[in-house]
Amino acid sequence: MSKHETSLEESKELNRRLIEAVPGGVVHIAADGSIRSANTAACAFLGLTYDELTSKYASDFDKETIFEDGSICRLEDYPASKAMATGEPQLPITIGVRTRSGDIAWAIFTAVPVMSGEDVTGAVITFVDISERKRIEDERRELEHQLRHAQKMESVGQLAGGIAHDFNNLLQAILCNVDLALDANLAAARHRDCLLQARRAADRASELAQQLLAFGKRQHLKRAPIALNELIAPLARMLRRLIGEGIDLEFIPGQDLGLVNADGGHIEQVIVNLIVNARDAMQEGGRITITTENVPGEGGGLGHVRIRVHDAGHGMTPDVASRAFEPFFTTKETGKGTGLGLSVVYGIAQQHGGTVRLDTVPGKGSTFDVLLPRTDLRPPPASEERPSSPEGGTETILVVDDEELVRSVAVNVLEHAGYRVLAAANGGEALEIYRQRYEEVSLVLMDVVMPRMNGRRVHELMQEIHPDVPTIFTSGYDASSLEREADVRVEVLEKPYGAETLLQRVRDALGVRGTAPRSTP
Repeated sequence: MSKHETSLEESKELNRRLIEAVPGGVVHIAADGSIRSANTAACAFLGLTYDELTSKYASDFDKETIFEDGSICRLEDYPASKAMATGEPQLPITIGVRTRSGDIAWAIFTAVPVMSGEDVTGAVITFVDISERKRIEDERRELEHQLRHAQKMESVGQLAGGIAHDFNNLLQAILCNVDLALDANLAAARHRDCLLQARRAADRASELAQQLLAFGKRQHLKRAPIALNELIAPLARMLRRLIGEGIDLEFIPGQDLGLVNADGGHIEQVIVNLIVNARDAMQEGGRITITTENVPGEGGGLGHVRIRVHDAGHGMTPDVASRAFEPFFTTKETGKGTGLGLSVVYGIAQQHGGTVRLDTVPGKGSTFDVLLPRTDLRPPPASEERPSSPEGGTETILVVDDEELVRSVAVNVLEHAGYRVLAAANGGEALEIYRQRYEEVSLVLMDVVMPRMNGRRVHELMQEIHPDVPTIFTSGYDASSLEREADVRVEVLEKPYGAETLLQRVRDALGVRGTAPRSTP
């Protein structure tokens, strides 16, 4: 062997040893896709011997590789394929490869082209096995998921306990007062007093239900373009009397503040809850500041309007701050708070498409930022006030509700006002009645959420019987999507509703439709 040949063999041996010393895998692929050589790490990664691996083509691994999102990594997506097609080195990419054992092994792959002059003759792939790291990350994510689930279940438990406690108290007041009112020996004045007490307890139960729906982001919103400065200024004057002596409340309105498309009553509830929370954090007095400001959007969007409430109270520890928006979580003494205040704030902000941020330091106070999307809608023109006493009528109304108590009270109110009423306990009954008597029915009053067939589906089937089906949907949840999808004859009445509200909405719907007889299809 000549000296030159000896030197060449030594160079090859050195290259082989260097490739073997690389901590990751190294594979040489020829231009035709055949695998020419590989180091021990590459063979071990795939679970193949050197002879087995070098007898394969890159195409043999097609459909046996995946990306991190689970999609198939095709032959043309391989780093080696791209390196040979472009003649350029490829950036690292994570790919999973199905090994002989059937498991997916994960590695970060790179590839560089092998050149002969200006021609691409192949590619060299290098990769680092990250299978163990991926396994640890997957286990960590699973543990985090289990932790979040456990925390959610703890919150649900707190929520259920709080609901049961508050509603039991309210039901106690309602039941006892109704029982007293049913006593024939009770004086007339006492009858009225008992019924008023029961009504007040029912109103409080309705408020609690709305708080829970706000937390769950499922209450119905009556949105309109609102100027927050105009809403907050009179509210702040009222709240100054609420928070008592020793605490100063200052409102600093932002200049040229944008409008928000929001439910004014719920936004007022957000501010009241934050102010009450701030007051309770300042037992020794101090200052609460409300400020408003435009927050520019990214990419030229409208951005947000920010309501900031800052107090100089005792602040929160990181542990307390992390749970501040949980339902029924409170650091106050028993009987001093429900623990729903901040969770309601969070729920209302989320339902409006906004968010809430908390910045707090123990001993230095807390700052709550409520961010609401800015709108370019304009307020509608002021309308005349409706008469306080809604009129009755003689039209026929079909009442559909699976809850007997709700159905019967609606029937009683409408019949008392002079209407003729047909009643159905479910969608199937409603369709049968409507099919037989649709020419008589002037209006359908129907619950949205019912078993087996919801109100929206019943309405669609009624339209097949007759296209002109004036309908008022009733719902204890957010039915705003129905309002967006339906025509002008469809309205949504939020539960719980009073007798006057029901009669006014019915009269309005019938007034819009008119009393002209229908034509037979």
